[in-house]
Parts: sequence; C-alpha cells; structure tokens
Amino acid sequence: WGPDFMQKKAGEVMSTSPKTIEPDRLAQKALAVMEEHAITVLVVLDSTGRIEGVIHIHDILKEGIA
Repeated sequence: WGPDFMQKKAGEVMSTSPKTIEPDRLAQKALAVMEEHAITVLVVLDSTGRIEGVIHIHDILKEGIA
C-alpha cells in the first residue's frame, strides 16, 4: 500500500469501469463473471443504466449459492 495510501480520496482509488450485471440475471451468472474477471463485486444496473445496487461475493456466499 505505501505511506500515502491513507491520504488518497475514494475517487483516486476507485474503479472507473466496473463490471456490471442486470438485476434479473441469476446469482450463478454473477459469480461466473466475478471469477472470470478475478473481482469480488459487480454493479447492478437497471434497463436504463441506472445503478440499482451492488452484489458482492459475500452476498452470494451468504445465500449459499456458491
């Protein structure tokens, strides 16, 4: 991490092109996308491209899907 990490703003460390998924897709598909891209979170977008929420790998594991 380095000594300056704690001084960085969220906008400096955020992902500018996060992977997304539609809300009607199966959680199994979300997990597959996460595995394919070695990530742990997806942004859930509605049909107009608005953010509905996020799905984290912990959400999937908590439901016992994985």
